[in-house]
Amino acid sequence: MSNSKRVFQRDATGLVREIGTLDSFVFNFLSMNLFGFFVLMIFGLGLYPSANLGLSILLAAVLSLFIALLYVLFSISMPRTGGDYVWVGRIIHPAIGFMVNFGLTFVLFTFIAIDVTLFTEAGVGAYLADMGALTGNQSMLNLAGFLNSPAGEPTVFGISLALILLIAVIVFFGAQATFWTQRLIWAFVLIAIVAYIGAMLSSSNSSFVANFNQNSGTTVDKVIQAAHTNGYDSTMTIQGTILGWVFMFLNFTGFNFSAYVSGEIRNVRKAQLAAIVGSLLLFAVLLVAILVVTQSVFGYNFLGGMAYLFDGAAFGTIPNSPYFSLYPVPPFPQFLMSFVTSNPIIIFLVTIGFGLSLLVNAVPYTYVSVRNMFAWSFDRTIPASLAAVDERHHSPYLAIIITTIASAVITYASVFYNISILFTYITFLFAALYAIVGLAGILFPFRRKDIFDSSPDIVKKRIGGIPMISIIGAISLVSSLFVGYSLLTPEFSGPFILQNFLVVVGVLVTPLVIYGITYSYYKSKGIPVDLAQRQLPPE
Repeated sequence: MSNSKRVFQRDATGLVREIGTLDSFVFNFLSMNLFGFFVLMIFGLGLYPSANLGLSILLAAVLSLFIALLYVLFSISMPRTGGDYVWVGRIIHPAIGFMVNFGLTFVLFTFIAIDVTLFTEAGVGAYLADMGALTGNQSMLNLAGFLNSPAGEPTVFGISLALILLIAVIVFFGAQATFWTQRLIWAFVLIAIVAYIGAMLSSSNSSFVANFNQNSGTTVDKVIQAAHTNGYDSTMTIQGTILGWVFMFLNFTGFNFSAYVSGEIRNVRKAQLAAIVGSLLLFAVLLVAILVVTQSVFGYNFLGGMAYLFDGAAFGTIPNSPYFSLYPVPPFPQFLMSFVTSNPIIIFLVTIGFGLSLLVNAVPYTYVSVRNMFAWSFDRTIPASLAAVDERHHSPYLAIIITTIASAVITYASVFYNISILFTYITFLFAALYAIVGLAGILFPFRRKDIFDSSPDIVKKRIGGIPMISIIGAISLVSSLFVGYSLLTPEFSGPFILQNFLVVVGVLVTPLVIYGITYSYYKSKGIPVDLAQRQLPPE
Protein backbone atom coordinates (compact mmCIF):
# COMPACT_ATOMS: atom_id res chain seq x y z
CA MET A 1 0.00 0.00 0.00
CA SER A 2 1.42 3.42 -0.97
CA ASN A 3 1.91 6.23 1.50
CA SER A 4 -0.67 8.29 -0.39
CA LYS A 5 -3.31 5.64 0.13
CA ARG A 6 -2.52 5.40 3.82
CA VAL A 7 -2.67 9.16 4.35
CA PHE A 8 -5.74 10.12 2.30
CA GLN A 9 -9.11 8.45 2.46
CA ARG A 10 -8.90 7.19 -1.12
CA ASP A 11 -7.19 7.85 -4.43
CA ALA A 12 -9.97 10.23 -5.55
CA THR A 13 -12.22 12.56 -3.59
CA GLY A 14 -15.48 11.23 -5.01
CA LEU A 15 -16.43 14.76 -6.05
CA VAL A 16 -16.98 15.47 -9.74
CA ARG A 17 -15.86 18.44 -11.87
CA GLU A 18 -19.33 19.44 -13.05
CA ILE A 19 -19.45 23.18 -12.28
CA GLY A 20 -19.06 25.49 -15.29
CA THR A 21 -17.99 29.12 -15.66
CA LEU A 22 -21.49 30.63 -15.49
CA ASP A 23 -22.42 28.64 -12.39
CA SER A 24 -19.16 29.68 -10.71
CA PHE A 25 -19.91 33.33 -11.55
CA VAL A 26 -23.45 33.10 -10.18
CA PHE A 27 -22.15 31.29 -7.09
CA ASN A 28 -19.90 34.24 -6.18
CA PHE A 29 -22.32 36.96 -7.24
CA LEU A 30 -25.10 35.58 -5.05
CA SER A 31 -22.67 35.00 -2.19
CA MET A 32 -22.09 38.77 -2.07
CA ASN A 33 -25.86 39.46 -1.95
CA LEU A 34 -26.65 42.67 -3.80
CA PHE A 35 -29.87 43.35 -1.91
CA GLY A 36 -27.96 42.85 1.34
CA PHE A 37 -26.55 46.29 0.52
CA PHE A 38 -29.92 47.70 1.65
CA VAL A 39 -29.08 46.54 5.17
CA LEU A 40 -25.41 47.52 5.18
CA MET A 41 -26.19 50.88 3.57
CA ILE A 42 -28.53 51.78 6.43
CA PHE A 43 -26.05 50.59 9.04
CA GLY A 44 -23.25 52.43 7.24
CA LEU A 45 -25.18 55.71 6.93
CA GLY A 46 -26.29 55.53 10.54
CA LEU A 47 -23.04 54.49 12.18
CA TYR A 48 -20.77 56.60 9.92
CA PRO A 49 -22.85 59.58 8.75
CA SER A 50 -19.68 61.43 7.71
CA ALA A 51 -18.76 58.71 5.19
CA ASN A 52 -18.94 59.20 1.46
CA LEU A 53 -20.38 55.75 0.79
CA GLY A 54 -19.84 55.97 -2.96
CA LEU A 55 -16.11 56.50 -2.45
CA SER A 56 -16.14 53.88 0.31
CA ILE A 57 -17.55 51.34 -2.14
CA LEU A 58 -14.86 52.10 -4.72
CA LEU A 59 -12.08 51.81 -2.11
CA ALA A 60 -13.53 48.51 -0.88
CA ALA A 61 -13.72 47.22 -4.44
CA VAL A 62 -10.04 48.03 -5.05
CA LEU A 63 -9.01 46.22 -1.87
CA SER A 64 -11.19 43.25 -2.78
CA LEU A 65 -9.73 43.17 -6.29
CA PHE A 66 -6.21 42.44 -5.00
CA ILE A 67 -7.53 39.66 -2.77
CA ALA A 68 -9.57 38.37 -5.71
CA LEU A 69 -6.48 38.15 -7.93
CA LEU A 70 -4.64 36.29 -5.17
CA TYR A 71 -7.45 33.73 -4.90
CA VAL A 72 -7.54 33.33 -8.69
CA LEU A 73 -3.82 32.57 -8.84
CA PHE A 74 -3.96 30.13 -5.93
CA SER A 75 -7.01 28.40 -7.44
CA ILE A 76 -5.17 27.94 -10.72
CA SER A 77 -2.02 26.65 -9.01
CA MET A 78 -3.78 24.34 -6.52
CA PRO A 79 -7.35 23.70 -7.74
CA ARG A 80 -8.55 21.68 -4.77
CA THR A 81 -11.67 21.60 -2.62
CA GLY A 82 -11.14 23.57 0.57
CA GLY A 83 -9.35 26.52 -1.05
CA ASP A 84 -7.17 28.36 1.44
CA TYR A 85 -7.23 25.38 3.81
CA VAL A 86 -5.06 23.58 1.26
CA TRP A 87 -2.95 26.57 0.17
CA VAL A 88 -2.10 27.92 3.62
CA GLY A 89 -1.67 24.43 5.03
CA ARG A 90 0.85 23.45 2.35
CA ILE A 91 2.74 26.76 2.37
CA ILE A 92 2.78 27.92 6.01
CA HIS A 93 1.60 25.08 8.26
CA PRO A 94 -1.41 22.72 8.19
CA ALA A 95 -2.56 23.85 11.65
CA ILE A 96 -2.68 27.47 10.42
CA GLY A 97 -4.53 26.44 7.28
CA PHE A 98 -7.08 24.61 9.42
CA MET A 99 -7.39 27.59 11.78
CA VAL A 100 -8.26 30.16 9.12
CA ASN A 101 -10.59 27.83 7.23
CA PHE A 102 -12.31 26.75 10.45
CA GLY A 103 -12.80 30.44 11.30
CA LEU A 104 -14.35 31.09 7.88
CA THR A 105 -16.69 28.14 8.28
CA PHE A 106 -17.83 29.35 11.70
CA VAL A 107 -18.58 32.78 10.23
CA LEU A 108 -20.58 31.13 7.45
CA PHE A 109 -22.67 29.24 10.01
CA THR A 110 -23.45 32.63 11.57
CA PHE A 111 -24.26 34.24 8.23
CA ILE A 112 -26.62 31.38 7.34
CA ALA A 113 -28.50 32.06 10.56
CA ILE A 114 -28.71 35.79 9.85
CA ASP A 115 -29.86 35.27 6.25
CA VAL A 116 -32.70 32.85 6.90
CA THR A 117 -33.93 35.05 9.75
CA LEU A 118 -33.85 38.24 7.68
CA PHE A 119 -35.72 36.48 4.85
CA THR A 120 -38.79 36.38 7.08
CA GLU A 121 -38.33 39.62 9.00
CA ALA A 122 -37.03 41.97 6.30
CA GLY A 123 -38.20 40.19 3.13
CA VAL A 124 -41.69 38.85 3.82
CA GLY A 125 -42.15 41.49 6.51
CA ALA A 126 -41.31 44.29 4.07
CA TYR A 127 -43.77 42.97 1.48
CA LEU A 128 -46.55 42.85 4.06
CA ALA A 129 -45.69 46.33 5.35
CA ASP A 130 -45.56 47.89 1.87
CA MET A 131 -48.73 46.23 0.61
CA GLY A 132 -50.52 46.99 3.86
CA ALA A 133 -49.60 50.66 3.58
CA LEU A 134 -50.55 50.75 -0.09
CA THR A 135 -53.93 49.05 0.29
CA GLY A 136 -54.80 50.19 3.79
CA ASN A 137 -54.93 46.57 4.95
CA GLN A 138 -54.31 46.73 8.69
CA SER A 139 -54.01 42.94 8.98
CA MET A 140 -50.98 42.93 6.69
CA LEU A 141 -49.43 45.78 8.66
CA ASN A 142 -50.06 43.95 11.92
CA LEU A 143 -48.49 40.75 10.58
CA ALA A 144 -45.42 42.68 9.39
CA GLY A 145 -45.09 44.17 12.84
CA PHE A 146 -45.60 40.75 14.44
CA LEU A 147 -42.74 39.22 12.43
CA ASN A 148 -40.45 42.01 13.62
CA SER A 149 -41.48 41.86 17.29
CA PRO A 150 -40.53 39.64 20.26
CA ALA A 151 -43.94 37.97 20.06
CA GLY A 152 -43.14 36.76 16.55
CA GLU A 153 -39.78 35.20 17.44
CA PRO A 154 -41.05 31.58 17.72
CA THR A 155 -42.72 31.91 14.30
CA VAL A 156 -39.58 33.41 12.76
CA PHE A 157 -37.45 30.62 14.23
CA GLY A 158 -39.83 27.93 12.93
CA ILE A 159 -39.73 29.38 9.41
CA SER A 160 -35.95 29.82 9.59
CA LEU A 161 -35.44 26.22 10.70
CA ALA A 162 -37.59 24.97 7.82
CA LEU A 163 -35.53 27.03 5.38
CA ILE A 164 -32.25 25.65 6.75
CA LEU A 165 -33.57 22.10 6.26
CA LEU A 166 -34.71 22.96 2.72
CA ILE A 167 -31.25 24.29 1.85
CA ALA A 168 -29.65 21.15 3.30
CA VAL A 169 -31.83 18.98 1.05
CA ILE A 170 -30.92 21.04 -2.02
CA VAL A 171 -27.19 20.78 -1.26
CA PHE A 172 -27.51 17.05 -0.58
CA PHE A 173 -28.86 16.50 -4.09
CA GLY A 174 -25.52 17.72 -5.40
CA ALA A 175 -24.01 20.41 -7.58
CA GLN A 176 -26.66 20.23 -10.30
CA ALA A 177 -29.56 20.78 -7.89
CA THR A 178 -27.65 23.50 -6.04
CA PHE A 179 -26.64 25.47 -9.11
CA TRP A 180 -29.98 25.13 -10.90
CA THR A 181 -31.60 26.59 -7.79
CA GLN A 182 -29.11 29.44 -7.89
CA ARG A 183 -29.70 30.12 -11.59
CA LEU A 184 -33.46 30.46 -11.10
CA ILE A 185 -33.20 32.76 -8.10
CA TRP A 186 -30.39 34.75 -9.74
CA ALA A 187 -32.69 35.46 -12.69
CA PHE A 188 -35.43 36.62 -10.30
CA VAL A 189 -32.99 38.80 -8.34
CA LEU A 190 -31.71 40.45 -11.53
CA ILE A 191 -35.29 41.24 -12.56
CA ALA A 192 -35.91 42.65 -9.07
CA ILE A 193 -32.79 44.84 -9.30
CA VAL A 194 -33.90 46.21 -12.67
CA ALA A 195 -37.38 46.83 -11.22
CA TYR A 196 -35.92 48.70 -8.26
CA ILE A 197 -33.60 50.89 -10.33
CA GLY A 198 -36.40 51.51 -12.85
CA ALA A 199 -38.87 52.50 -10.12
CA MET A 200 -36.33 54.91 -8.64
CA LEU A 201 -35.50 56.47 -12.01
CA SER A 202 -39.20 56.99 -12.75
CA SER A 203 -39.80 58.65 -9.37
CA SER A 204 -38.36 61.79 -7.76
CA ASN A 205 -37.45 63.15 -4.36
CA SER A 206 -40.39 65.57 -4.37
CA SER A 207 -42.84 62.76 -5.17
CA PHE A 208 -41.42 60.57 -2.42
CA VAL A 209 -41.52 63.40 0.13
CA ALA A 210 -45.16 64.16 -0.69
CA ASN A 211 -46.20 60.50 -0.40
CA PHE A 212 -44.22 59.93 2.79
CA ASN A 213 -45.56 63.07 4.46
CA GLN A 214 -49.13 62.14 3.56
CA ASN A 215 -49.14 58.42 4.35
CA SER A 216 -46.42 57.54 6.86
CA GLY A 217 -47.75 59.19 10.00
CA THR A 218 -44.75 61.51 10.19
CA THR A 219 -42.86 63.82 7.82
CA VAL A 220 -39.44 63.97 6.24
CA ASP A 221 -38.66 67.23 8.06
CA LYS A 222 -39.59 65.73 11.45
CA VAL A 223 -37.25 62.80 10.84
CA ILE A 224 -34.33 65.04 9.86
CA GLN A 225 -34.98 67.42 12.76
CA ALA A 226 -35.12 64.53 15.27
CA ALA A 227 -31.85 63.16 13.89
CA HIS A 228 -30.07 66.51 14.21
CA THR A 229 -31.47 66.97 17.72
CA ASN A 230 -29.86 63.66 18.68
CA GLY A 231 -26.45 64.56 17.26
CA TYR A 232 -26.68 63.63 13.55
CA ASP A 233 -24.01 65.38 11.45
CA SER A 234 -23.68 64.41 7.78
CA THR A 235 -20.58 66.49 7.04
CA MET A 236 -18.36 64.15 5.03
CA THR A 237 -14.83 63.52 6.31
CA ILE A 238 -11.86 61.39 5.31
CA GLN A 239 -12.03 59.45 8.60
CA GLY A 240 -15.71 58.71 8.10
CA THR A 241 -15.10 57.56 4.54
CA ILE A 242 -12.32 55.21 5.67
CA LEU A 243 -14.61 53.69 8.31
CA GLY A 244 -17.30 53.41 5.65
CA TRP A 245 -14.74 51.72 3.40
CA VAL A 246 -14.18 49.02 6.01
CA PHE A 247 -17.92 48.56 6.41
CA MET A 248 -18.55 48.37 2.66
CA PHE A 249 -15.74 45.81 2.40
CA LEU A 250 -18.03 43.46 4.30
CA ASN A 251 -20.60 43.76 1.52
CA PHE A 252 -18.14 42.14 -0.90
CA THR A 253 -17.85 39.02 1.25
CA GLY A 254 -18.24 36.01 -1.03
CA PHE A 255 -16.57 37.21 -4.24
CA ASN A 256 -13.99 34.41 -3.87
CA PHE A 257 -16.16 31.53 -2.67
CA SER A 258 -15.81 29.53 -5.88
CA ALA A 259 -12.18 29.01 -4.79
CA TYR A 260 -13.42 26.65 -2.08
CA VAL A 261 -15.04 24.36 -4.65
CA SER A 262 -12.19 24.42 -7.19
CA GLY A 263 -12.08 20.64 -7.09
CA GLU A 264 -15.50 20.56 -8.77
CA ILE A 265 -14.97 23.28 -11.41
CA ARG A 266 -14.26 22.58 -15.06
CA ASN A 267 -11.56 24.63 -16.82
CA VAL A 268 -10.44 26.24 -13.57
CA ARG A 269 -8.26 28.97 -15.10
CA LYS A 270 -11.02 30.43 -17.26
CA ALA A 271 -13.80 29.84 -14.76
CA GLN A 272 -12.12 31.32 -11.69
CA LEU A 273 -10.95 34.48 -13.44
CA ALA A 274 -14.48 35.17 -14.69
CA ALA A 275 -16.16 34.04 -11.48
CA ILE A 276 -13.99 35.82 -8.92
CA VAL A 277 -12.88 39.00 -10.71
CA GLY A 278 -15.89 39.28 -13.03
CA SER A 279 -18.51 38.93 -10.30
CA LEU A 280 -16.66 41.42 -8.11
CA LEU A 281 -16.55 44.11 -10.81
CA LEU A 282 -20.20 43.70 -11.81
CA PHE A 283 -21.24 43.75 -8.17
CA ALA A 284 -19.32 47.00 -7.53
CA VAL A 285 -20.93 48.72 -10.53
CA LEU A 286 -24.43 47.70 -9.42
CA LEU A 287 -23.74 48.79 -5.83
CA VAL A 288 -22.85 52.29 -7.00
CA ALA A 289 -25.93 52.40 -9.26
CA ILE A 290 -28.23 51.35 -6.40
CA LEU A 291 -26.65 53.89 -4.03
CA VAL A 292 -27.02 56.75 -6.53
CA VAL A 293 -30.70 56.13 -7.36
CA THR A 294 -31.58 55.42 -3.72
CA GLN A 295 -30.08 58.64 -2.38
CA SER A 296 -31.50 60.70 -5.25
CA VAL A 297 -35.08 59.64 -4.45
CA PHE A 298 -35.05 59.34 -0.66
CA GLY A 299 -32.62 62.19 -0.09
CA TYR A 300 -29.26 61.83 1.63
CA ASN A 301 -30.23 63.66 4.83
CA PHE A 302 -33.55 61.85 5.22
CA LEU A 303 -32.10 58.39 4.63
CA GLY A 304 -29.07 59.17 6.77
CA GLY A 305 -31.25 60.64 9.53
CA MET A 306 -33.55 57.60 9.53
CA ALA A 307 -30.54 55.30 9.59
CA TYR A 308 -28.91 57.29 12.41
CA LEU A 309 -31.99 57.11 14.63
CA PHE A 310 -32.68 53.47 13.81
CA ASP A 311 -29.10 52.37 14.47
CA GLY A 312 -29.19 54.36 17.71
CA ALA A 313 -32.27 52.43 18.81
CA ALA A 314 -30.97 49.05 17.60
CA PHE A 315 -27.47 49.32 19.09
CA GLY A 316 -28.28 51.50 22.09
CA THR A 317 -25.98 54.31 20.95
CA ILE A 318 -28.78 56.90 21.30
CA PRO A 319 -30.54 56.63 24.69
CA ASN A 320 -34.31 56.84 24.17
CA SER A 321 -33.98 57.13 20.40
CA PRO A 322 -37.30 58.42 19.01
CA TYR A 323 -37.09 56.26 15.89
CA PHE A 324 -39.95 53.85 16.53
CA SER A 325 -42.21 56.66 17.67
CA LEU A 326 -41.66 58.18 14.24
CA TYR A 327 -41.79 55.06 12.06
CA PRO A 328 -42.77 51.49 13.03
CA VAL A 329 -40.45 49.39 10.80
CA PRO A 330 -36.74 49.50 9.84
CA PRO A 331 -35.77 52.14 7.25
CA PHE A 332 -34.38 49.66 4.75
CA PRO A 333 -35.33 50.82 1.23
CA GLN A 334 -37.62 47.83 0.62
CA PHE A 335 -39.81 49.04 3.52
CA LEU A 336 -40.17 52.45 1.82
CA MET A 337 -41.24 51.23 -1.64
CA SER A 338 -44.93 52.01 -1.10
CA PHE A 339 -43.96 55.72 -1.00
CA VAL A 340 -42.09 55.39 -4.31
CA THR A 341 -44.57 53.43 -6.42
CA SER A 342 -48.13 52.16 -6.23
CA ASN A 343 -47.38 49.28 -8.61
CA PRO A 344 -47.92 46.04 -6.63
CA ILE A 345 -45.82 44.02 -9.08
CA ILE A 346 -42.75 46.22 -8.51
CA ILE A 347 -43.28 46.10 -4.75
CA PHE A 348 -43.53 42.30 -4.92
CA LEU A 349 -40.39 42.01 -7.04
CA VAL A 350 -38.30 44.30 -4.83
CA THR A 351 -39.39 42.99 -1.43
CA ILE A 352 -39.46 39.30 -2.32
CA GLY A 353 -36.32 39.73 -4.44
CA PHE A 354 -34.61 41.11 -1.34
CA GLY A 355 -35.80 38.15 0.72
CA LEU A 356 -34.84 35.56 -1.88
CA SER A 357 -31.40 37.09 -2.32
CA LEU A 358 -30.85 36.58 1.41
CA LEU A 359 -32.23 33.07 1.29
CA VAL A 360 -30.17 31.97 -1.69
CA ASN A 361 -27.18 33.63 -0.02
CA ALA A 362 -27.34 30.78 2.50
CA VAL A 363 -27.00 28.17 -0.27
CA PRO A 364 -23.35 28.90 -1.23
CA TYR A 365 -22.56 29.45 2.45
CA THR A 366 -23.83 25.94 3.17
CA TYR A 367 -22.13 24.48 0.11
CA VAL A 368 -18.75 26.03 1.02
CA SER A 369 -19.03 24.97 4.67
CA VAL A 370 -19.72 21.38 3.65
CA ARG A 371 -16.80 21.31 1.19
CA ASN A 372 -14.46 22.80 3.76
CA MET A 373 -15.30 20.08 6.28
CA PHE A 374 -14.88 17.49 3.56
CA ALA A 375 -11.37 18.81 2.82
CA TRP A 376 -10.42 18.69 6.51
CA SER A 377 -11.61 15.14 6.79
CA PHE A 378 -10.08 13.93 3.55
CA ASP A 379 -6.53 14.44 4.79
CA ARG A 380 -7.46 13.44 8.37
CA THR A 381 -7.37 16.80 10.12
CA ILE A 382 -10.75 15.82 11.60
CA PRO A 383 -12.31 12.32 11.82
CA ALA A 384 -12.09 10.56 8.47
CA SER A 385 -15.76 9.54 8.50
CA LEU A 386 -16.82 13.08 7.57
CA ALA A 387 -15.33 12.57 4.10
CA ALA A 388 -18.05 10.02 3.32
CA VAL A 389 -19.75 10.89 0.01
CA ASP A 390 -23.13 9.76 -1.26
CA GLU A 391 -22.35 7.77 -4.42
CA ARG A 392 -25.38 8.91 -6.37
CA HIS A 393 -25.30 12.65 -5.66
CA HIS A 394 -21.57 13.03 -4.85
CA SER A 395 -22.47 14.87 -1.63
CA PRO A 396 -20.61 14.70 1.74
CA TYR A 397 -23.77 13.86 3.68
CA LEU A 398 -22.29 13.77 7.19
CA ALA A 399 -20.77 17.22 6.68
CA ILE A 400 -24.20 18.45 5.52
CA ILE A 401 -25.79 17.15 8.72
CA ILE A 402 -23.23 18.93 10.91
CA THR A 403 -23.62 22.18 8.97
CA THR A 404 -27.40 21.99 9.34
CA ILE A 405 -27.24 21.40 13.10
CA ALA A 406 -24.67 24.15 13.68
CA SER A 407 -26.66 26.66 11.61
CA ALA A 408 -29.87 25.78 13.45
CA VAL A 409 -28.26 26.29 16.85
CA ILE A 410 -26.85 29.70 15.89
CA THR A 411 -30.20 30.65 14.34
CA TYR A 412 -31.88 29.92 17.66
CA ALA A 413 -29.40 32.20 19.43
CA SER A 414 -29.84 34.87 16.75
CA VAL A 415 -33.64 34.91 17.05
CA PHE A 416 -34.09 34.65 20.81
CA TYR A 417 -30.97 36.46 22.03
CA ASN A 418 -29.30 39.65 20.85
CA ILE A 419 -26.05 38.45 19.28
CA SER A 420 -25.86 41.28 16.71
CA ILE A 421 -23.09 42.95 18.71
CA LEU A 422 -20.93 39.92 17.89
CA PHE A 423 -21.12 40.77 14.20
CA THR A 424 -18.01 42.93 13.90
CA TYR A 425 -16.00 40.64 16.18
CA ILE A 426 -16.92 37.59 14.11
CA THR A 427 -16.33 39.43 10.84
CA PHE A 428 -12.82 40.22 12.11
CA LEU A 429 -12.09 36.59 11.27
CA PHE A 430 -12.48 37.42 7.57
CA ALA A 431 -9.77 40.06 7.82
CA ALA A 432 -7.53 37.61 9.69
CA LEU A 433 -8.15 34.97 7.02
CA TYR A 434 -7.28 37.30 4.15
CA ALA A 435 -4.17 38.54 5.96
CA ILE A 436 -2.85 34.99 6.42
CA VAL A 437 -3.65 34.08 2.81
CA GLY A 438 -1.76 37.24 1.81
CA LEU A 439 1.22 36.03 3.82
CA ALA A 440 0.95 32.66 2.07
CA GLY A 441 1.03 34.49 -1.26
CA ILE A 442 4.27 36.24 -0.28
CA LEU A 443 5.92 33.00 0.82
CA PHE A 444 4.57 30.67 -1.87
CA PRO A 445 7.41 30.97 -4.47
CA PHE A 446 10.02 30.46 -1.77
CA ARG A 447 8.61 27.94 0.72
CA ARG A 448 6.92 25.71 -1.89
CA LYS A 449 9.12 26.21 -4.92
CA ASP A 450 8.19 22.73 -6.13
CA ILE A 451 4.47 23.56 -6.43
CA PHE A 452 5.16 27.10 -7.66
CA ASP A 453 7.50 25.94 -10.45
CA SER A 454 4.99 23.34 -11.64
CA SER A 455 2.14 25.89 -11.75
CA PRO A 456 0.78 27.38 -15.01
CA ASP A 457 2.73 30.33 -16.42
CA ILE A 458 0.19 32.93 -15.25
CA VAL A 459 0.95 31.99 -11.65
CA LYS A 460 4.71 32.30 -12.17
CA LYS A 461 4.70 35.78 -13.71
CA ARG A 462 7.16 38.28 -12.26
CA ILE A 463 7.18 42.07 -12.01
CA GLY A 464 10.66 43.56 -11.78
CA GLY A 465 12.02 40.13 -10.95
CA ILE A 466 9.62 39.68 -8.01
CA PRO A 467 6.90 37.00 -8.27
CA MET A 468 3.59 38.72 -9.01
CA ILE A 469 1.78 36.53 -6.49
CA SER A 470 4.13 37.76 -3.75
CA ILE A 471 3.41 41.40 -4.61
CA ILE A 472 -0.34 40.82 -4.63
CA GLY A 473 0.00 38.86 -1.40
CA ALA A 474 1.84 41.76 0.27
CA ILE A 475 -0.86 44.26 -0.73
CA SER A 476 -3.56 41.86 0.51
CA LEU A 477 -1.71 41.35 3.79
CA VAL A 478 -1.30 45.05 4.59
CA SER A 479 -4.86 45.96 3.55
CA SER A 480 -6.39 43.09 5.52
CA LEU A 481 -4.41 44.00 8.64
CA PHE A 482 -5.78 47.53 8.38
CA VAL A 483 -9.33 46.22 8.00
CA GLY A 484 -8.87 43.87 10.95
CA TYR A 485 -7.50 46.67 13.12
CA SER A 486 -10.37 48.96 12.14
CA LEU A 487 -12.97 46.30 12.91
CA LEU A 488 -11.84 46.15 16.54
CA THR A 489 -11.53 49.90 17.17
CA PRO A 490 -14.18 51.65 19.31
CA GLU A 491 -15.11 53.87 16.33
CA PHE A 492 -16.22 50.79 14.45
CA SER A 493 -17.31 48.11 16.92
CA GLY A 494 -18.13 50.26 19.94
CA PRO A 495 -16.82 49.68 23.46
CA PHE A 496 -14.59 46.64 23.95
CA ILE A 497 -16.61 43.67 25.23
CA LEU A 498 -14.43 40.93 26.64
CA GLN A 499 -16.85 38.01 26.21
CA ASN A 500 -17.33 38.82 22.53
CA PHE A 501 -13.59 39.01 21.97
CA LEU A 502 -13.24 35.65 23.74
CA VAL A 503 -15.60 34.14 21.14
CA VAL A 504 -13.11 35.13 18.45
CA VAL A 505 -10.22 33.74 20.48
CA GLY A 506 -12.15 30.51 21.00
CA VAL A 507 -12.82 30.16 17.28
CA LEU A 508 -9.11 30.57 16.55
CA VAL A 509 -7.83 28.30 19.35
CA THR A 510 -10.34 25.45 18.94
CA PRO A 511 -9.01 24.26 15.54
CA LEU A 512 -5.45 24.29 16.86
CA VAL A 513 -6.50 21.99 19.72
CA ILE A 514 -8.42 19.72 17.34
CA TYR A 515 -5.45 19.56 15.00
CA GLY A 516 -3.09 18.62 17.82
CA ILE A 517 -5.37 15.82 18.99
CA THR A 518 -6.00 14.28 15.57
CA TYR A 519 -2.37 14.65 14.52
CA SER A 520 -1.22 12.78 17.63
CA TYR A 521 -3.88 10.11 17.17
CA TYR A 522 -3.07 9.29 13.55
CA LYS A 523 0.65 9.53 14.22
CA SER A 524 0.24 6.92 16.98
CA LYS A 525 -1.50 4.66 14.45
CA GLY A 526 1.51 4.81 12.14
CA ILE A 527 -0.23 6.95 9.51
CA PRO A 528 2.31 9.40 8.01
CA VAL A 529 0.15 12.53 8.23
CA ASP A 530 3.27 14.64 7.64
CA LEU A 531 3.19 13.43 4.04
CA ALA A 532 -0.34 14.74 3.57
CA GLN A 533 0.80 18.10 4.84
CA ARG A 534 3.41 18.30 2.08
CA GLN A 535 1.54 17.07 -0.97
CA LEU A 536 -1.66 18.17 -2.66
CA PRO A 537 -4.74 15.99 -2.09
CA PRO A 538 -5.81 13.83 -5.05
CA GLU A 539 -8.56 15.15 -7.29
